[in-house]
Amino acid sequence: MVVSSLTKGQTMSLEKVAPGLTEIFMELGWEPILTGEKEDYSLEWCVFLLGSNEKLISDKHLIYYNNMTIPDADKSVQLMGNNIAGLGSISPLQ
Repeated sequence: MVVSSLTKGQTMSLEKVAPGLTEIFMELGWEPILTGEKEDYSLEWCVFLLGSNEKLISDKHLIYYNNMTIPDADKSVQLMGNNIAGLGSISPLQ
């Protein structure tokens, strides 16, 4: 198992870090800067699945809150849930 934390703008080559990788779990977390005022934060992220030509395979291969799985029989890439607070574990999307 490879565990890594990335910071803004940082990248990692999965081919180099874990050759033969067959499964990955990604989690996005943050800690809001408290200013004393009530503020709501929402982070959104997405996954682009590219073909060998380095272009998006199809619109259905863009994973985000409104398209949570790719169109293969195994649902091999899927968005599992949402944590609206940024701390702790995820919960299913509402």
